[in-house]
Amino acid sequence: MNNFKVARKEKEYSQEAVARMLGVTTQAYGRYENGQRECSYSTLLQLSAIFGCTIDYLLGNAPAQPTAAPTLPPAEAAALKKYRQLTPSGRSQLDTYLDFLLSQESASAVKRKTAT
Repeated sequence: MNNFKVARKEKEYSQEAVARMLGVTTQAYGRYENGQRECSYSTLLQLSAIFGCTIDYLLGNAPAQPTAAPTLPPAEAAALKKYRQLTPSGRSQLDTYLDFLLSQESASAVKRKTAT
């Protein structure tokens, strides 16, 4: 028995969100979670990173709870959770918008420096 479901619920992710992060269908992820299908080592590594726990914990070999990830401020944690639920296309659009915002802030900083 694996701990995929326990780890997923602890992070408050849906099966659909985890499947998107892995790049698989919701049905495929559900089969991993239910033990109906074994996932590859690279998928285990991805799940370990997504859930912030060890592969041993995911596979049910370690009794300890997943290791705690560094704590983010609530606003950053909420933004990261939303980001992880985006499709690859949505992530790309958000990255483009963030680059735009950063360039605008940089340009404003240069204008303020030259004005003084």
